[in-house]
Amino acid sequence: MSGSLIRRPRYRLILNGMTTTGCQSVEIVASRGSQASSFHVMASASELSRILGPGWVDQTSLDVAVDFGMLSDGSDQEDIDWVRMITGTADRIHLDPISGKVSLDGRDNAGRLIDLPIQESYLNSTSSELAQKLAQLCSLTADVDPTIQLVGQYYQIQHTKNAFGGFSRHGNGWDLLAELAEVETYDLWVDGTTLHFKEPVSGNDYLYDVVYTPGTNSFASPNLTISNLSMERSFGLSGDLQVNVASWNSRQRRQVNGSYPAQSDTGARQFLLLKPNLLPDEASALAKSTYVRMRTHQRTVSGMMAGELNLTTRDRLRLSGTGTGWDCIYTIDRIEREMSLAGGFVQHITGRAEPDEGDSND
Repeated sequence: MSGSLIRRPRYRLILNGMTTTGCQSVEIVASRGSQASSFHVMASASELSRILGPGWVDQTSLDVAVDFGMLSDGSDQEDIDWVRMITGTADRIHLDPISGKVSLDGRDNAGRLIDLPIQESYLNSTSSELAQKLAQLCSLTADVDPTIQLVGQYYQIQHTKNAFGGFSRHGNGWDLLAELAEVETYDLWVDGTTLHFKEPVSGNDYLYDVVYTPGTNSFASPNLTISNLSMERSFGLSGDLQVNVASWNSRQRRQVNGSYPAQSDTGARQFLLLKPNLLPDEASALAKSTYVRMRTHQRTVSGMMAGELNLTTRDRLRLSGTGTGWDCIYTIDRIEREMSLAGGFVQHITGRAEPDEGDSND
């Protein structure tokens, strides 16, 4: 077999800054939906104890990092260009003393924001300014695209995002940023020790092509550039629909409404969202962002493919060749990578059609 066709994937586990041996399998899940990435690691308990010391399971915290890499032909293990796939902390350890196995489950450093209680008001702040402040509180660097609109409920003569512990719907920093990302239609994620609050990727610079070729008389089996493909469509989210936001502003003592699209045809499917203490521009922005998010779930695709190191949930994929409305561009919603001694390196991807793609009024 030609050397160019041979894949030699490798992984390594780093605990508290120390590269360990005895790791048997790794699963990493990355999501686009303002969710923390997660990991599940299975390893030999005796090997971890040999390297970290027998008392490592009794520590109050455990820093975890996982690297993936590809070993080229004729190269030594030391020559791998490692790619850091996730950095975070373990939330849970499961030890099986009979089999001698230990599993670690945890989140990336978005967990710092999830564990950050919000107990103050942020006066006259934009979403991007709040993202920078919260990143600093969690010892994260900030990669933030600027926003303009002041956010929060109307209080006295200033705009404020009130979040007072148990009396607020925002119990932690991540929930607060996730709502702001929803309103701004931004992407929110943490990579290593950097918090990203960014505009969605546009254009064709980040397209991964998935090409489907139907079977023919001469070659009955269809051909596909990934291992398998599954396509779904929600009839309830196709055709004409309108999102309506209703709110009661306690400061102004009046009802506030927002709709997107502003005008809709008779018979359009209606969706109602209730939120307290919104301003008119906030209600309109929330209606639009909700409409866009709902439209993206009209058509979805999922598939399995050989694992690789470059695709992220910021990238997009383009499906072609099916001859249906699924032939369009998708945002990558979720990537699940699995590497193990027994199963090799594979990944599962899920995508949802962009709002103007695959739309149908049928």
